[in-house]
Amino acid sequence: MLLMESQPGFCRQFLLPRQRVVVINTAQGFQHVTAFLGKVVHHLMTELHQWLEAQLAEHKTEPNSGLGKAISYLLNHWPKLTLFLQQPGAPLDNNIAERTLKKAILNRKNALFYKTVNGAGVGDLFMSLIHTCELNGTNPFQYLTELQRHADELRQKPSEWMPWNYGDTLARLATRAAA
Repeated sequence: MLLMESQPGFCRQFLLPRQRVVVINTAQGFQHVTAFLGKVVHHLMTELHQWLEAQLAEHKTEPNSGLGKAISYLLNHWPKLTLFLQQPGAPLDNNIAERTLKKAILNRKNALFYKTVNGAGVGDLFMSLIHTCELNGTNPFQYLTELQRHADELRQKPSEWMPWNYGDTLARLATRAAA
């Protein structure tokens, strides 16, 4: 609502008419939404770029105003801001990468409290195991518990006890025990 209040002309002129087009056309069905939105977004971004350039070129917006500075920023960074249009299905954000980096930063902060280099190595090992489990949809606590319960089997065939395949190994062991 803040944008509508602060820049009513921009919203009335550019955003609202285009928003209706997307909403009306996407109501046709979920299967068509992705393909449709890819085309619409590319078209809308082209229109937006032309509109932004016209605002500054035709002096419709003061370059030193808040909107003028925002338009200048967008135009200066346009190639980087529109990279997502070049790859179908590209995410509009980098949340996955940021979540991954959060783990490394958390581990770095925790490392400040290790008393020895060996303790830091053990902490790094467990952080890596926990994060690998999370990436593979495995409960880290259950995984580490099963490693402890099956230490002998783990020593014999460690490749069967990775976070992504240890469930199959457990099922195979349960089948043998039941037979």
